[in-house]
Amino acid sequence: MDDPIVTAPGSDTLEARASDNLIVRRLEIILWTILLWLIATCAYAYYYVATILALHEEYDAYARNWKFQLLMFSLFRLPWLFLALVVLVGMVIVLPMRKTPVRADEGIM
Repeated sequence: MDDPIVTAPGSDTLEARASDNLIVRRLEIILWTILLWLIATCAYAYYYVATILALHEEYDAYARNWKFQLLMFSLFRLPWLFLALVVLVGMVIVLPMRKTPVRADEGIM
């Protein structure tokens, strides 16, 4: 009969917990980034449309419409904002995170 390999209690669990905490922390950062991006994008879209509608009264009736201006925003501005979100989330995934907190006496030299 083969006996399972016996390890000291708690030896693997600390590393597994640290790894799980790191994954959970990254997911948390990604979710907060997406939420803040969504809020900022909605605010920017509102500002964009409201500014255009307030400044240009000589446009045709279709161009003075919220739906048309939101369509223009989604065609010309939203792809760039989406690309910025992909870059930010990619940075969170790729860049390593410190496992231990930085102490005050470890300042930047």
